[in-house]
Amino acid sequence: MTTDYIADLQDKPVSREDQTKVHGTFLLGVADTFYSISALSSYDIDSLIQDVSAEGWYPISHLKQLFKALRETEYYHPTLLYQAGQKFVLSWYENGGRELRWGSIGQIKMQDNSQSLKLVFRDYDAEKLFTRLVELDEEKGYAVLEVAHMLPLDFTRGVFYHGTFLWGDLLWLDLETEILSQEQDFIHARLTYHFKKQDYKYSNQSIDETIDQLVIDQPADISPELAQTLAWKLKGMSAQFAIEKQINEKSSEMLGKALREQVRIRADLEKANQVIRLQSIRDSLTGLYNKKHFFEAFDNLWLRSMRQQERVTIYMIDVDFFKKYNDSYGHLKGDAALQRVADCIKQNFKRREDIVARFGGEEFIVATTDATNKQTNALAGNLINKVKGANIPNRLVTK
Repeated sequence: MTTDYIADLQDKPVSREDQTKVHGTFLLGVADTFYSISALSSYDIDSLIQDVSAEGWYPISHLKQLFKALRETEYYHPTLLYQAGQKFVLSWYENGGRELRWGSIGQIKMQDNSQSLKLVFRDYDAEKLFTRLVELDEEKGYAVLEVAHMLPLDFTRGVFYHGTFLWGDLLWLDLETEILSQEQDFIHARLTYHFKKQDYKYSNQSIDETIDQLVIDQPADISPELAQTLAWKLKGMSAQFAIEKQINEKSSEMLGKALREQVRIRADLEKANQVIRLQSIRDSLTGLYNKKHFFEAFDNLWLRSMRQQERVTIYMIDVDFFKKYNDSYGHLKGDAALQRVADCIKQNFKRREDIVARFGGEEFIVATTDATNKQTNALAGNLINKVKGANIPNRLVTK
């Protein structure tokens, strides 16, 4: 690297985006969420956030790499990001968030003036990274937020929707999102809430008790106000069910793809293992069994023959004057001659229980069972005739 280039790097201003830091707790929470929904493996996560601690502050690139890795998974779908946002905020709530007792409206108000954002990010450009409350009408059940950051919008929707609904003081919630502008990694969006607050006269416990008291064939003794509360609660439950159904359908689809891929991989591995196994027991030149496998197979043949009181015959076959043949014709011709001899042996000993192997060099070995002396001699004679009939060129033979 030249001195001029180093000086150029020193003079080049660092962008505010490059200076932005994210808290380690947030990074670890996102990573744990991705692992919990089986989006990334423990190996992937360890390689992305190694040396990250819950107390430290880290470059924003760490967070971008996590989301980039998620998008690049084979089974990625936007629903996966939404599910990650949902799981992330639920984990936050269960691990201390509930102690803040914000409630749903408090959760919305915490977004004003980037209050919650400041807990996670620092040294950022406030024009590109912010959250603010534009409008809130609790009576009409209406709120508008503007958010700008580099988190994917589907993840943001999961966080903001479930982070508002989980407090249990809303009967129904709907969240609409609209992208206002987008610049590289930054998204500026409007989030519009429509909600129905729960009447404090009817706690979740009292509603549940009313439902438990319902009896078939008896009219329900409930007030119009409670009936309306129950109707809104049902509407909220239906909305939650629709969301969970969509997540489960996509999760099932991704799981199905993953299982099919595992089946394919397993089949490929089995084929590869079968090829490796065959290669380990076969002679590469002739395709016959090798010497090692012959002795392994012969042990089984011998035990079986002993049990069944059968005769065992061993043929030792040697190609005469093969060294002279190699010297005269060359090794390629010599190999071809051995292959032709091997073919003749395979054709001659073709019973399923016959063991035919190359013993080494120009030597072959065959083990057969249950053959009489006459049959044994006949098989040997047939082999000699087959080799003669192969007409292997040999100018060394004198007539």
